[in-house]
Amino acid sequence: GNGGEATDLILYVLTTSQHCESSTAAYSLACMNDPVTRRPIMGTLNVCPNTLNSFPEDKLLGTMVHEILHVMGFTDDAMRLFIDSSGRALGFDKVVRNITSAGNAYRRQ
Repeated sequence: GNGGEATDLILYVLTTSQHCESSTAAYSLACMNDPVTRRPIMGTLNVCPNTLNSFPEDKLLGTMVHEILHVMGFTDDAMRLFIDSSGRALGFDKVVRNITSAGNAYRRQ
């Protein structure tokens, strides 16, 4: 390859049983953020081996999409790092809102 030039996100996907509890299907995390924009530029996604054999293909795909969104910054911790076009921190309350409807609380991101 070209060493990652003109690449927005490098994602390492692997399957290992390390850190896989009986109820863990997959997990992911961002490993490196851009020093200026703070956006994730490298991450890893691990699919637990037991998931490969026990999940239907559509559920496995949905789980992987969910985990990729975490790598891309859709987590409570990462949302605190979001910035505006001037580079100023937005703050968690500008990114995430709690909504109550008919007595049920929802978090909207």
